[in-house]
Amino acid sequence: MVKVVDVEINATAFKRAFKREPTEAEIGALMRLNAKRNEGQSGGKNTIEKIDRRIASASKAREYIKGQPLKHNIVVTRTAWSINYLLKLDLNKSQIMDVLHITEKAYDRAVTQYNLPRDGIERNFKNDKR
Repeated sequence: MVKVVDVEINATAFKRAFKREPTEAEIGALMRLNAKRNEGQSGGKNTIEKIDRRIASASKAREYIKGQPLKHNIVVTRTAWSINYLLKLDLNKSQIMDVLHITEKAYDRAVTQYNLPRDGIERNFKNDKR
């Protein structure tokens, strides 16, 4: 087994070695390696445990937010309002994309961001100049 001592562990070195951007899991692994490497230094104790606690608390907060009731009077884009209206009329994804002349990515983003279809969306638009 070869022991590597002075190797730079960061995203730049990863890009050079693999000729691509690291994924989120790989960035997490790089952070853990750096934390483990610096664990013996002052102030670096239990760094891996701190990272794990931070990740756990963030996921716990996300789960809590998902469990909260939805707001009814939200400000949406005209596209999101149109998608919501057409979904309530029982149109499918491809029909809505054809009617509004939007891409699948734009459709998916609006549905995910505003949790569509949903009730109680008023006609309050972002960037409305009226």
